[in-house]
This record gives sequence, structure tokens and C-alpha cells, in this order.
Amino acid sequence: DFCLSRGLGDVYKRQVRGEPEVLVHASVMPNPIVLGDNITVSAQLTIGKTIYNTTGYTLEVTLYKKIFDTYLEIPCLDGIGSCTYPDFCSLLKPDDKHPPCGDPLNTYRIPCFCPFNVGTYYLPPSEFHIGNPGISWLTNGDYKAQVVLKDPSGNQLACYIALASLSSA
Repeated sequence: DFCLSRGLGDVYKRQVRGEPEVLVHASVMPNPIVLGDNITVSAQLTIGKTIYNTTGYTLEVTLYKKIFDTYLEIPCLDGIGSCTYPDFCSLLKPDDKHPPCGDPLNTYRIPCFCPFNVGTYYLPPSEFHIGNPGISWLTNGDYKAQVVLKDPSGNQLACYIALASLSSA
């Protein structure tokens, strides 16, 4: 298995041997991310193996917050935090709570729900608004996230570790 690591604005660095089936290069600015403000995201998504619209694709998300000099895992509460989602594709299906992709993803023909077909997709620098939940004592700080995507047979398709800092507007 493999895992790619990055800090905001950095390129991914291979941590373990292996070629991912899903490769993402992304840049998020500014750093730190200011909650309640806009961020600029650019990305390249390369999919080497189709992710079909079937059950069984698992997404494992592990989130950490830095407290002093140590990253502590954030537990899974109501589907937020360090959670395992046993049906990745159902998370992405549009419904009343989650509308279809919208712009700029539609403009650049970037898929945001299964199936994800083999190919390379580009998102030029695009602005997105980041909400502010108004709980700075909880949200401000340094975070680390590890995201692992596995196919129905348990084979790892992608693994990323990202670092980010958050602050309130």
C-alpha cells in the first residue's frame, strides 16, 4: 500500500512504494485557511481505474488536531471526524441535502459522484466560500487528515495525508 503526503501549496511526496489508482495534485490558498472567507483551489485528478456506481467502495477518514506538539485523533461523531464510510458512492449521490456538482465542477466536466471514469480532470484556480461555524476555540489550529479509498475487494485505490491550518475571520 501507499500513502501520499502534502502540506498546503506543496506537491505530494510518496511515503510508501506503489502507484495509486486515484492521484490528486491540489493547491489550496491561503494558508492558513480563514473560516468565513474564500479559498482558491486548483487541482488535477487522475483516475487510473474506474470507480463504479456500486456498493462496497470504502472511504476511511482520520482527522487529527494538533494540541501543543502532538496530533490527537478527532473521534467520529454523527458522521464527522475520524469515520469509516462503508459505501463511498452513496455519500456522493445527489439528493435533497446534497445537490449535484454545480460550478465550477460542471464547467470543467469534473465528476463529483460515481461512476468516476478513467481519465485526467483539471480544475484551474477557482474560488469557494468556506463557512464559519463560529466556534473558534474548537476550529482554530493545525489539522492533519488521512483519507484512504478502498475498492470492494479491499484493495487500496488512494491514500492521502494533508496538513492545514484554520483560523476564524
